[in-house]
Amino acid sequence: VAASSGFGWVRQTFQWSEQSFNWNAADELIAAVIAHDLRLIAVFSGERPPRDPITFAEFAARFAGRYAEAIDVYQIWDEPNLKSGWGEIPSAAAYGRLLAASHAAIHRADTRSTVLLAGLAPTVETGPENISDLLFLRQLYALGAAPFFDAAAGKPYAFNSDPEERRPHPKRLSFSRFILLRDEMERAGDEDKLLWGSHFGWYNPSAAANPQATWGGVNASQQVEFTSAAFERARREWPWGGVLVLENLQP
Repeated sequence: VAASSGFGWVRQTFQWSEQSFNWNAADELIAAVIAHDLRLIAVFSGERPPRDPITFAEFAARFAGRYAEAIDVYQIWDEPNLKSGWGEIPSAAAYGRLLAASHAAIHRADTRSTVLLAGLAPTVETGPENISDLLFLRQLYALGAAPFFDAAAGKPYAFNSDPEERRPHPKRLSFSRFILLRDEMERAGDEDKLLWGSHFGWYNPSAAANPQATWGGVNASQQVEFTSAAFERARREWPWGGVLVLENLQP
């Protein structure tokens, strides 16, 4: 479905574990993606952060070495600015250590690779359990993490607003919030990197088995219209934008 619809990428999470990893399943999945002429973003994540970042980095390096001919983009974790994503109280310092170890290990295993920052979840909270994506990125820069990711990543969900809403504000969640993440990058002197959209999209409660009020909601026709318009706006206005990943093409 992805290939026939004109999409070029698939984002796939590979759950890291200190016990074991199913390499055969990964082999089959990656072969299927390649067979459909798609490129893959490999996301390394887990239920909670590793006790030793080096252990995680060693797994990342083994993965990157094994699939160096098939994959070039690796993303380190998902939503580390949320307790639900990080697995404990989020910490930019702790995530930064994991990122630094992984970046070095992956580049040793695959010199052509791109290491993505985790997709930061959009939230206006300031802690302790959830930290604003803007604040978390600012903290990473203050801690000196810039050398340890090759591109940043956010999640420009728009909730109830349409993609042409143009009043970005730190206390507001909209598609234009992506611009505020870009502002943080430029403020830190990191404007040469791209900002990827790790997830985005509009939620249609009528198509969901368990509707969630926190996501707002649009109808099916709005979902189509807004998604198309968002891709066009990003292409037209955001030359600093990287790949924009739709959530979820085929639920």
